[in-house]
Amino acid sequence: RDLAHLLDTAAVLVGWLWPLWDSRNRTFADLLPRTEVHQVDPPGTDWRRRAGVVLLASAILAGAAAGLGYFAVYRQDQAVHQARAQITDDGPRMVEQLLSYSVEEIDQDFERAQSLATANYRSQLTAQQDAVKKSNPTNNDYWAVSSALLPGVTKTQAAMLLAMQGQRGTDPKDLKFITATLRVDFRKVD
Repeated sequence: RDLAHLLDTAAVLVGWLWPLWDSRNRTFADLLPRTEVHQVDPPGTDWRRRAGVVLLASAILAGAAAGLGYFAVYRQDQAVHQARAQITDDGPRMVEQLLSYSVEEIDQDFERAQSLATANYRSQLTAQQDAVKKSNPTNNDYWAVSSALLPGVTKTQAAMLLAMQGQRGTDPKDLKFITATLRVDFRKVD
């Protein structure tokens, strides 16, 4: 039929106008293969198909939203899990380094302690260190005996309770044994 439309055009477009005179509205391309074109009313609305499309689209959107939500929650949970693990492992050692110092390396020990402190606590720590330097400094050695993370850990902050033991003094015969229980707040700084 498409090839026969060439005859409609080749006959000086008479073939295209032929439906005006033909009782069945046919062009030359319809007369040769004996075909006819009929206009029909569009089919009625298929509500089942439309409902199926809506349900399928809703299911896809719900699945995508659930996947994105799971991914966002999973990433958050992983970040909190990593923060908990890091604080559990490194927290007690950081506090030990913050509180311990020796007379021989007091400046380096105090500098290291200041690097571990947050900006808010650093000025208070520096004042305490200055007071130690002005008095008769002695070795101060702490170690963590027990620790526990408090609830409410996020990926950027945590709180921990620590039981510390230690010894103070330079003469092994005159050491003073010390204990402390502390609450330490950790904050991640970039």
